[in-house]
Amino acid sequence: MKLKTIEIGLPENEVKIESMKGRFADFDLAVERSGVTRKYVAAENESALDLADATCRSMRRSDPNAFADLDGLIFITQTPDHLLPGNSFLLIDRLDLSEDVVNFDVNQACAGFAYGTLMAQSLMQSNTCRSIALVCSDTYSKIISPQDRGTSLLFGDACAVTMFSNSDGAYSVAACSVKNYAKYAQLFIVQDAAARDRYRSDTPAIEMQGAALLNLVSLTAPNFLSQFFRENGLTKDDIDLFVFHQASKVALDRLQEMLAIPDDKMYRNIEDYGNTTCASIPIALHDALEDRAGNPPKRILVFGFGAGFSVGAVLLQAD
Repeated sequence: MKLKTIEIGLPENEVKIESMKGRFADFDLAVERSGVTRKYVAAENESALDLADATCRSMRRSDPNAFADLDGLIFITQTPDHLLPGNSFLLIDRLDLSEDVVNFDVNQACAGFAYGTLMAQSLMQSNTCRSIALVCSDTYSKIISPQDRGTSLLFGDACAVTMFSNSDGAYSVAACSVKNYAKYAQLFIVQDAAARDRYRSDTPAIEMQGAALLNLVSLTAPNFLSQFFRENGLTKDDIDLFVFHQASKVALDRLQEMLAIPDDKMYRNIEDYGNTTCASIPIALHDALEDRAGNPPKRILVFGFGAGFSVGAVLLQAD
């Protein structure tokens, strides 16, 4: 399976983090730890589906045949438009795609790109699909409490559509692996507005234990990645570029230090978008490949971690 192209889509509303300074105590310290200087926030009536629709239409304007042979669509989001049907069905209808497109909706967050890539790879290997769109789109602004400094200063809204093909693309998916640590699910959770509370809440909000999550990433990431390298006959030095989920500056700093990754191999763009959850990795990958177009990396390691608690890695190999 090959990575063909990535298109990103953002809401029009750009928010400078400095404009929020008067709302929170210890603002400067929080911003230093998050690393975010700006983010994009969906309009009141703008959803993850709307962002995905606009992103796909942008792809079509660039290439009218972008979805001509599409036979698979995976929509990753934790902020779907409706309880049902899933956003994948609604996007297929909006784009007037074929009834034969195999579609899935996946409730995944910051490791969603890895999980979606694994699903796409399985569909390709089974000859079920030849061309798959992996849509990662979230509007976390809908589930953030305005009084919560940690989430308000960190999360942004965005979409990224990654096209995979069985024949066309500059990078092959050489390996993909995921793992869950489900006993830590309570560290990042939205408890209200679903079946557990009989859908009574109209103000669901993220409950995030940031310090505990950072410690958990520090404990799990080195062992998971070490095993990933061993299984694929590689070492850290064989990787030309590391594209991690843009969780926060402090998380990226911690991982870079623990894994001893040189600055020139560690890609960051959290300052420009904030933590865009499932869209974070494909956006970072898109920007990294553009930045290095003159000297493209041969091997790229993608690593995601987030709600669940889940982790996932993807190895991309230049053809």
